[in-house]
Amino acid sequence: MKYPSYPEMEDLGIEWLGKIPEHWTYYRLVWLLQSLESGMRQKGGGNQLDEGIFSLGGEHIGKDCKLKLDNSRYISEEFYQNMKKGKINEKDVLLVKDGATIGKLCFIEKKPFVECAVNSHIYILRGRKNLLNKFLYYYLLSLYGQNQIDMEITGAAQGGLSSDFVSKFILCLPPFQEQKSIADFLDRETKLIDLLIEKKEKLIELLEEKRQAIISKSVTKGLDPDVPMKDSGIEWLGEIPEHWDITKLKYISDINGRIGYRGYTKEDLVEEGEGALTLGAKHIDDRHELDLTDPEYLSWEKYYESPEIMIKEGNLVIAQRGSIGKVAIIEENIGEATINPSLVLLNDIKSYNKYLYYILTSNLINNFLNMYLSSTAVPMISQEQIKSFLILLPPKSEQKCIANFLDQKTKKIDELKNKIQKQISNLEEYRQALITNAVTGKIDVRDLVEEEELNDNAS
Repeated sequence: MKYPSYPEMEDLGIEWLGKIPEHWTYYRLVWLLQSLESGMRQKGGGNQLDEGIFSLGGEHIGKDCKLKLDNSRYISEEFYQNMKKGKINEKDVLLVKDGATIGKLCFIEKKPFVECAVNSHIYILRGRKNLLNKFLYYYLLSLYGQNQIDMEITGAAQGGLSSDFVSKFILCLPPFQEQKSIADFLDRETKLIDLLIEKKEKLIELLEEKRQAIISKSVTKGLDPDVPMKDSGIEWLGEIPEHWDITKLKYISDINGRIGYRGYTKEDLVEEGEGALTLGAKHIDDRHELDLTDPEYLSWEKYYESPEIMIKEGNLVIAQRGSIGKVAIIEENIGEATINPSLVLLNDIKSYNKYLYYILTSNLINNFLNMYLSSTAVPMISQEQIKSFLILLPPKSEQKCIANFLDQKTKKIDELKNKIQKQISNLEEYRQALITNAVTGKIDVRDLVEEEELNDNAS
């Protein structure tokens, strides 16, 4: 949809901002804030209580800017009562100021609890009477807002945002009633976009379920629906093809990890070209494929002392901690490479390796993982547990047929998932562009809101 423009625009001389409506004014954010505050860490085991006042941290704000309350943290009621800052009110704007989710935002439309507070990793922003908090929230979400926040982040990998950022942050401000019109327009339009994104994400989930069902059925029942069957002896698995065998993973593959003397420290990590590529759980993505966008390298000395975990084309790797159970196949030569302690390496594989890859990503193995992980508080699986995985083994020629069939089927599903994910990315880009254009006066939405209100009243 093409939106109208403001009739009169002026250039403020701010190159990255461009022109804004003539009746708008720009301010430093610090001039518009009633308060900028964050919570404090409770001494003596704070945030480790089983009950009390809910304490929000960066982990409780999701990518969708909504609260995620499934990982509860608490502070004592006594500590809360003594807090001078950090208590949450309705219409507050929350901004994560450090850590892995730095820059994430949330608007508190209604408080989720009777009383709650933020911890030391979140700022609460409250505007003065001439600044609508919901407009501020959208401005911070805009491309201009996010760029200004990013420029003020200091520190290493997980940097921080000092309270001084509000003194440098520039915000263009329309009259208060116009702020409300813009916020109402964006509430309505972003809700529609979010609903469409949600439907597409659900479709991806359904496609993934279909993908998993095809893999699991193929590696446990085969491709011939008329083949004679036999009882597997495993209650939840049921019947399997009569001519298939059941074996353990250790009998069809060598399985090695980096344990004992093979371990290493950060001092053994080197720059690219000074050692071998070392793979970890982070290098296996959600599709069970290698992701080498963030490579690490291990010194040649540590690499050569462990030949049994040198990676070759055709090997498989399994995550035993971190992204537990993730599997990847080394389908091409990646050069001299090894594994870190989060992985185990499968080599000298006696079955068709692509078939083994599919069975290791199936529900058959997921059931074993759930059984192992539910019986221990330690988030990992041992090499011995991996060695005991039950593998259904048809003749090798049939393994190859099943793998080729699954290559074709999963490729089609993955292509469709990629297409839908691209649509989601386009919607997310459109959403941010719409927010950016509305809060910086590149489009005039005042009449659009008034028309909507008239239509609502008429109906």
